[in-house]
Amino acid sequence: MKSLEGTKKNSNKKAEELLEKLSIEEAFEKLNQIIGNLDKEEISLEESFQLYQEGVRLLQHCNAKVDMVEKQIIVLNQAGSQDEF
Repeated sequence: MKSLEGTKKNSNKKAEELLEKLSIEEAFEKLNQIIGNLDKEEISLEESFQLYQEGVRLLQHCNAKVDMVEKQIIVLNQAGSQDEF
């Protein structure tokens, strides 16, 4: 059982590394693909749950990217007035 847990941890780590390399546009494209797959009638409950989890991770990734850009804009605007987004 320990080897299975180790394998899951390694695959999760690799998935996280791949996710970090995705641009926001690539992440949105993957989200669109997931939504399309979830709309299919023949999808199993297990498959849909896995896709849902992947979608949540992609959304978190996108939110983190957007937050980072917003912070960079605020830093750039510190010399002048802060603009609302």
